[in-house]
Amino acid sequence: MLKDKKIHIVVADDHALFRKGLCNIIRNFDFVASVEEAGDGIELLKHLLHCTFFPDLVILDIKMPNLDGIQTNKRLKELHPKLKVIILSMIEEDQFILQMIKEGVNGYLLKNATEEELKKTIIEVLENDYYYSDYITKLLHKSMLNNDKNHRVRVHNKVTFRELEVLELICREFKADEIAEKLNISRRTVEGHKQSLMEKTGTNNVVGLAIYAIRNGLVTIA
Repeated sequence: MLKDKKIHIVVADDHALFRKGLCNIIRNFDFVASVEEAGDGIELLKHLLHCTFFPDLVILDIKMPNLDGIQTNKRLKELHPKLKVIILSMIEEDQFILQMIKEGVNGYLLKNATEEELKKTIIEVLENDYYYSDYITKLLHKSMLNNDKNHRVRVHNKVTFRELEVLELICREFKADEIAEKLNISRRTVEGHKQSLMEKTGTNNVVGLAIYAIRNGLVTIA
């Protein structure tokens, strides 16, 4: 994606000084075309109605007046389900992070992250749909230890052979374009299989899907 065009980002954070500093950092990334600002969720949603360039990515703070990051993310998923969302917050509580991931955010980054971590997160989310640190990935793994056995059996019975092929390549960290080329299908078909797999497994993002698949024996990675 980043090879084909420059991207547009909106940053929503109620702290003006932090927001403007963050926007200035992002503007210096060579793959960024524009960075817009919003002071809260309501301002962000209004911006999306009238913006010249619809964003590829939104970076959300959690604690904002009027409409916070939690409610804003829910509205974005309802109104613009394909829009990618990265949470940038000071909140480090495990259960809160897991809840936001379950609600479909594409990335979660703490505000003490470095400029390089920010850049890497943006790139990975745009190219691979998600990015979580090793720590958050471990949290996701632990959260899936209590999956119901009967549910696992039902999922196994529903997943098609082609979906299993796609799932194995996802777990081996192949990107959508690489999966499409390897299986001789279109990227759109790959995305369709990915969406179907997430619906069948009850996961909301690719990292959750991969962890579920390995943990529940859908895929075995040597």
